[in-house]
This record gives sequence, C-alpha cells and structure tokens, in this order.
Amino acid sequence: MSNLISPDSTIKYNIFVEDTNGCANLDFLWLTVIEPLDTPASLIIDYCQFETSYPVSSGLATGTSALGEVTWYTGQARTAALPTAPTPNTNEVDTLVYYYTETDTVTGCTTVYGDVETRIFPLPMSPITAPLVF
Repeated sequence: MSNLISPDSTIKYNIFVEDTNGCANLDFLWLTVIEPLDTPASLIIDYCQFETSYPVSSGLATGTSALGEVTWYTGQARTAALPTAPTPNTNEVDTLVYYYTETDTVTGCTTVYGDVETRIFPLPMSPITAPLVF
C-alpha cells in the first residue's frame, strides 16, 4: 500500500491483524507529516585573520524564521553536543566546519541537519618591503 502525503497533512491507516489462531483485531493509526523548518542546511561565513568573530549561530538568523531549538556539535556524526554555539578563532588562517541540528519545539521532530563553514583568510602582505628614507 502506498499513499502520497504532503506536509502539514494527516492520513488515517486502518490496521487489521490476524494471528495463526484466527484471532483478529482492527485498529487505526494516524500519520501526520509536518513541514520542515526553513533554516538553511548550509551556510558560509568569511572572516579576515584577527577579525572579531561571533558565535556561528548569528549567521542563521539572517533570512530565516527559526522555529526550533538549535543544537551544535563538534563533528559531522553529531554525537557530542556543545553547550553553546561555537565562536571561530580567527588567529589562524583556516577553514572550520561546525555542525548543527534544529528540532521543532512543538512536534519534537528534528528536521534540519546543517553545517556552517567558517573561512579565515590571511591579511594581505604589506606593499612596503624596504625602509622609507625622507
């Protein structure tokens, strides 16, 4: 049996079970599909070396209507949750990726598995290579 069901809709399934003794039971199951949260799954934030950085969660607020609870993780497997959103260290030139999930606080469904890539670029070299004499 296959039914196409769209987000924010509910369908009722009738379930008939009969065992080997001929005992039967009829029950039903309501299945509700919920529209996922509209947070971007991936985001890139660029910094210059030594620039003041901010928690990566600040990038999620732009252009989104976050309805859920965001949990940050140390790795892609998302097994070790962080207590708060990480703040990138801009002292070193690097590319760092932070992972998160977003869970709808009404339904308890985790609907977003995303990442934030932070790129720290080097400062340009000084154009002056010799002492200036006046």
